[in-house]
Amino acid sequence: MSDSSFPNLIRPDAAARLLQVETQTLANQRAANRGIPWYKVGGRVFYDPNDIREAIESSRVVPSAP
Repeated sequence: MSDSSFPNLIRPDAAARLLQVETQTLANQRAANRGIPWYKVGGRVFYDPNDIREAIESSRVVPSAP
């Protein structure tokens, strides 16, 4: 793929490592039609690294001052 505007997609095993979850967790989320958006191309599943980054950033917890 030479189009630089096309996302560099990653496989579920790499996404699971980044999210520190089991690959099966991502599979369960896909089966329930929830979780991080994914692409399915030719029967293979891919994730956009930007979606992974957004999921991580959205889970950030900032403690409030006492």
